[in-house]
Amino acid sequence: MRLGLATLTLFLSAACGRSNVLPDGGRVLENCSIGANVVVVTVLDAQGAPVAGATVTAVNSASGHTVSATTNGSGITTGIDESVGEGTSLVTATSGSRTSNAGEVVWTCDPCHCTPSPAQLTVSLGP
Repeated sequence: MRLGLATLTLFLSAACGRSNVLPDGGRVLENCSIGANVVVVTVLDAQGAPVAGATVTAVNSASGHTVSATTNGSGITTGIDESVGEGTSLVTATSGSRTSNAGEVVWTCDPCHCTPSPAQLTVSLGP
């Protein structure tokens, strides 16, 4: 039986148990590191104390894609990652009825990952 090149490539990819192409159809991952880049977000209350359990939300301004995470006991989250997508994202926090100011993070992407600028952001909840 003769296998075509496309069939053979598909078979070898399946046999190896991994694919080196992202679902978007073309970015090769052979030289990419594993793991996502994150922005470290600190949430403070009006008095400057860290807020545990605050919900932090990043919304990509162009696509509307949203990523949310919760702060730890030190008022910090590393749950806002590059999956929010390339471009500008507005980051806010809420805790109860209090909402923070909006911070801005710009994600710049290469074929492997997106990198945030700034890499750390602090937002403060209103009274």
